[in-house]
Amino acid sequence: FKQTATAKDSTVETTDIITAAKPRIGVELNEIGLVAWGNSMDPIRCTSEKIQSVVIVGGGMIGSCLALFLAQRRPDWTITLLDEMPEEDLGRTTKASWAWLNANNKQPKFYQSLNQLGVQAWKRQPHLRHLVSWLGSLVRFEKFPEFVNDGGYPAEGPLTSNEIKYLEPLAQWNINEKNGYSFFFPDEGCVDPSDAIKILRRAAKDLGVEIKCGHTVTNVIRDEQSGYIRTVESLERDETSTGAGLITNTRADLVVAAAGCGSKASFLGGLPLVDRPGRIEYAQLTSKNKIQSSNKLKLRRILVDPERSSHVLQRKNGDVVAGGGGNLEFGGSESTLTVPLGRANNIHKQ
Repeated sequence: FKQTATAKDSTVETTDIITAAKPRIGVELNEIGLVAWGNSMDPIRCTSEKIQSVVIVGGGMIGSCLALFLAQRRPDWTITLLDEMPEEDLGRTTKASWAWLNANNKQPKFYQSLNQLGVQAWKRQPHLRHLVSWLGSLVRFEKFPEFVNDGGYPAEGPLTSNEIKYLEPLAQWNINEKNGYSFFFPDEGCVDPSDAIKILRRAAKDLGVEIKCGHTVTNVIRDEQSGYIRTVESLERDETSTGAGLITNTRADLVVAAAGCGSKASFLGGLPLVDRPGRIEYAQLTSKNKIQSSNKLKLRRILVDPERSSHVLQRKNGDVVAGGGGNLEFGGSESTLTVPLGRANNIHKQ
């Protein structure tokens, strides 16, 4: 897949050449490139021969993964990762993610194919594959999900109440002809994103990546004549003084914006991102309950009800993670929907 983009005002126009050849899911991941240019700089001038220093802004899942990937592919580059959160705080979005690994009902079709490649990467990446619980998902739909007839994505259903009970004894879903369709997707899983980031960062450090936490990027400095990037300016937190912090400059020939909604900043390309936080809750077993609990208190599957925006899973450490309130991002579309969020105690923004 290859996609190029140019920015005009606050709109990104994409030139889609994916339709030129039908995607092959079995293709090697390292043969696939995704290229996006979010500013007016000529992409031809940003060649790998001229790059010596790379700065990645944002140390969440994407930033940490890119740091490791670039260090593996280009050991001759000096790679620095800047993250505004303290080292012990693994970001905002990633650590609050429900972390459901799936390509379920993703639209359009090539977006589903891209997500399927992502699922395969979780199965193959040597640093991460042992972290995933491949439980499979029980998903309830209001209408029959036509995408299951397209093929290429394993699915079982529609399921009867007895079949649902067999797959997940703790699921109490009322299933009838007026109450939707339930399917089981065996190739889906979940992961603790905080564990993944720790491992990615550790592996990246071992390959020479410098990770600077507590750095808020304030500007990207370019050469006045050539327009090339020269340094990244950041404000380093100083926890030992009452001052506002220390301004530092990090050498950079290339900047990767992986700062989530922070990438909307003009000096990072002004990416037109929408900030729509969802809500999730965590339930942790106490030490006493962990000793007394048995397998019958363990969720066997991931449970998803997109029509009611309810979703719940249980991670390897026993933590139950649930979300709802009308803002579950399920599938994909070109439209946006704003739904009031319900109230909940002890919530984490996603």
